[in-house]
Amino acid sequence: MKMKKIFLDICIVVFIAVFLFSGYQIFSFQKEQRKISKEQNEINEIIEETQNTDTTDPNAARFTAESYDSLKAVNHDYVCYLEFESNLISLPIVQTDDNSYYLNHTFKKKVHSQGAPFLDYRNLLTDDNLVMYGHYVYADATKMFTPLTKLKKQANYEENKFLRLYFRDEVRTYEVVYVYEHDYTQTDYDYTKRNFGSEEDLNQFLKYPKKHNLIQSNSDVQYGDNILTLQTCVRNNHNKRLIIVAKQIPN
Repeated sequence: MKMKKIFLDICIVVFIAVFLFSGYQIFSFQKEQRKISKEQNEINEIIEETQNTDTTDPNAARFTAESYDSLKAVNHDYVCYLEFESNLISLPIVQTDDNSYYLNHTFKKKVHSQGAPFLDYRNLLTDDNLVMYGHYVYADATKMFTPLTKLKKQANYEENKFLRLYFRDEVRTYEVVYVYEHDYTQTDYDYTKRNFGSEEDLNQFLKYPKKHNLIQSNSDVQYGDNILTLQTCVRNNHNKRLIIVAKQIPN
């Protein structure tokens, strides 16, 4: 009887400890989520305050030179703003001198596991292929580059295939052409290749995405096209990356 009581007491203590730890974890997660949401709201306020209300062109209205300068003042690493026409993703893009800092730092350079989407440190804006990285956030399907997962389904692709990059004095419009998963343990294919010296060079680069494309597109990439590559993780598979390739089209 005494042993039963001791065992019961231990079970109660363990239950209380697990309950308190779980509560702490939930509280911490919600606190971190509020931080990242607050920061994005502040970014949105800057854009809204600096938008051009005197133009009928939506591209020119929402993102202006003033909004670029204001965001640049918050973070000198700011490069451009990435936004899907469907609003699937709407986030500022940064670039620094490595590909690790923004894995765990926000746009305002605060430590956070969700980090911030960033342009490959090796990229120049004149490169044939701009490569951008963003986290897959397990706990929130709306954060960072997590929504890119939706593009693996044809119907979602059709609704979300156009996006833009807003620079200070330029808007680049893109159409998604390839959506595929890359297993870096199975191939040495380099999707981060930044420039193509010839048509053959480009064709070699496109073999892998064409073979593994998960969607059907009416467009294709031709030599001379500028492309944008977006990369995020694949849920529950640490060896794979989801890659989105979009080609620039005239505005």
